[in-house]
Amino acid sequence: MSTDEPEMARFELLGRQRLSRVLASPESAPVLGAAALAGLAGEIVRAIEPLTEASPAAMLGTLLAHFGAMAGRGACVKVGSKPHYPNLFVAVVGQTARDRKGTSAAAVRPVLEAADRGSAPFMRDRLVLGVQSGEALIQTAAAFVQIEGPPDQRILVYEEEYSRLLTAAARQNSTLSATLRVAWDGDVLSNRTRQETLTAEHAHVGFVGHITLDELRQKLADVEIANGFANRMLHVAASRTRLHPDPGQLPEAEVERFGARLAEAIAFAQSAGALKRAPCFEKAWDAFYRELESQPSAGRIFDALTARGSAHVLRLSLVYALLDRSPVLLERHLRAAAALWEYCEASVAYIWGAQFGCRDVDRLFAAVVGAGLTGLSRTEISALFSNNRSKGELDALVDQLVRGGVAHVVSRGGAGRPRKVLIATLP
Repeated sequence: MSTDEPEMARFELLGRQRLSRVLASPESAPVLGAAALAGLAGEIVRAIEPLTEASPAAMLGTLLAHFGAMAGRGACVKVGSKPHYPNLFVAVVGQTARDRKGTSAAAVRPVLEAADRGSAPFMRDRLVLGVQSGEALIQTAAAFVQIEGPPDQRILVYEEEYSRLLTAAARQNSTLSATLRVAWDGDVLSNRTRQETLTAEHAHVGFVGHITLDELRQKLADVEIANGFANRMLHVAASRTRLHPDPGQLPEAEVERFGARLAEAIAFAQSAGALKRAPCFEKAWDAFYRELESQPSAGRIFDALTARGSAHVLRLSLVYALLDRSPVLLERHLRAAAALWEYCEASVAYIWGAQFGCRDVDRLFAAVVGAGLTGLSRTEISALFSNNRSKGELDALVDQLVRGGVAHVVSRGGAGRPRKVLIATLP
């Protein structure tokens, strides 16, 4: 479908509006949209939520990542000739240990285990508790060799201390980051040494890691931001939503019911093949893709960490469809995926101090959003910084917001000279 200039302008406006919505409150913990809690995963999270202090977003991300790993490579969605499998990488990021990152995994584990009661349970045999090298990851996946039946090299790396993995990846000559990037892509994992060549041709790797906000800021090196490792990760901000001195658990009957439905979805996924796109999905995807890809730049860190947004949303749509046991992608799967991705975008802004990677610009943007349609005058902008910024410095801050498409300058009439004010570009 071609796009003419008026259409391009329309999608650029929608992209600016979308960015403003995502980044409207970068200093506040993001709020998970109800659409993300669709289908079976949403039912499970909603049932558990009143019983735990764990964040619904963290439980959802953890559940989807485990399901995607357990589903394997029997299902995919294609972009051109490239298959995208349902394996997800999720980093659960809490302000402190009190944000119950680990609790989110413990809360959904009974349902996962209830869905996994075959002779060789995934949760027992294929859950890798941390990995410190690319070679170890390849060796672990390669160890699963099927004598009969389709290749099955499914694993999920569960890292309670994601900071350890980031430290290992930053070591000189480490292949861990590169191997994980290839694993997310679904390509062959291989490493050659003088002694041997390690290969996992059908590796299907999921990842769930836990880390505090400060650790992630300190440990995620510029090279991992630039080389694409970090933007293969769904960053999910976790915050405790309630105080629960006596946490409960789902009744056994509920665990069994959800487990049985999840097991049915896993079995469906393992032979679903390449899912088609329903016309309703195609239409909604076309609009969403153009809007997302038309978002203006919002600063180095935010742009780098959200650069794979379209790929993440398509892959998440696949996961939601498989949970529905749907042989086609439907619009509701895209809505759920887009809502979760928007939460992940807002998490990136929250974790790194907002979208621009510059505290002064972030502070100005938050103030402009707070001012609404009234906007901020030059005098008010100067006062925001205690009147200790030069005219050139203030101009540079304003220019970054304007060039990023998240604010614009308008002239307001009145008695005397027109007054220029800075207004956020909001929906």
